[in-house]
Amino acid sequence: MLTNKSISIEMDFVKLYTIFSARFTEVKDDIEKEFSKIQISDIIELCNLYSSKKYNPLIVYLKKNGFKINSFKDKKKISEHFEYLLNTKLNLQEILDYCFKNKLVKKSESFKYYFNKKDVFLKDYENNQNHKDFEKQFNNGGNTPKRLKDKYDIELSDEEFKKSEKILKKKTFFIDLFSKKLEFKEAINYYRYLNEEIESEYITMHKTKGSGIENVIVVLDEYFWNKYNFKSIYDSTIEEGKRYKNQKLFYVASSRTIKNLAIIRMIEDEDEEKIMKEYFKECKLIKK
Repeated sequence: MLTNKSISIEMDFVKLYTIFSARFTEVKDDIEKEFSKIQISDIIELCNLYSSKKYNPLIVYLKKNGFKINSFKDKKKISEHFEYLLNTKLNLQEILDYCFKNKLVKKSESFKYYFNKKDVFLKDYENNQNHKDFEKQFNNGGNTPKRLKDKYDIELSDEEFKKSEKILKKKTFFIDLFSKKLEFKEAINYYRYLNEEIESEYITMHKTKGSGIENVIVVLDEYFWNKYNFKSIYDSTIEEGKRYKNQKLFYVASSRTIKNLAIIRMIEDEDEEKIMKEYFKECKLIKK
């Protein structure tokens, strides 16, 4: 399965997923991009080194950041820090502050740039009454151009509305990402899920490459993933870039099969049935 809300609930990173999916469409890619910029991915990597008992590279990294290791007591302190990080209920901002204060990581230029941009954006937002008015109207029923017109008699073009909505999503994202509602342990759970360290009946499609599965059923159903259109796999009238994206994912899913492969698609109409039969010569129509 692709990473979605149902998996995030099962794997215990639902708040993290919800915060990112409210702003981005490519949730997996954007979590990794944002976490890299703010050094959360660095901290998780250090936690992984500690958990897997790879102490030598961990110590080398810490020394580079100015963490002094001259005695057994210092090494014990390392253990105390990482046991705390792995079991705490701190949010992301608190985790970053803790790691910087204790010289576990050093602030990168990308971190400084990111937080400076974030702070400037939030300050400008608070000083802009139009943004604040739109937020209030949006959260009180005016969350489409038509509803905004009907409820508040404010007329915005689709383009103007989308622009204001995008600014609001960005503001909400920054606030929620560093709020108390998102604990660091969800970030750890997310990376454990990506690395398949948590047992699940599901495996992310992005992690099946190289693995072999005896019996595979591929269900071509977009479900909650509106950024995919699996009809484009066999419909040549759809734009080539979109087709390639869907065909690539379909290939990864299907090519994991060792023995038996079945592919299922709920078709929309007779036109789709015709196109599918031309592409998949041996497909069979099963009617209810």
